[in-house]
Amino acid sequence: MGPGDTAEGGDQADSFAYLDATVPGDDMPAPAEITDFDPAREELVLPYDPAGPAPDAAIETAGDDAVVTIDGTPKIVLRGMGGQLTADHLVQAPFVPGL
Repeated sequence: MGPGDTAEGGDQADSFAYLDATVPGDDMPAPAEITDFDPAREELVLPYDPAGPAPDAAIETAGDDAVVTIDGTPKIVLRGMGGQLTADHLVQAPFVPGL
């Protein structure tokens, strides 16, 4: 999923991957949303280019929701997960496009 997408995994355990397709200087797109994240069974993967450093990813609470920020910018909203997640729920993984 990417900026502005909405994801729902259903009843099975899922691995949600967020690919940030934002271009510097473009208008900020809406964050992606996950509507049914279950931290006991699912993971949120944040792929990054291994040619550079891993992004600074954090989780904040906004009302009933959790918000994943990447380098200080809100990127993913996890509906209903406010106060239930920590950065330990994020999996940062090197990703090389084209391989």
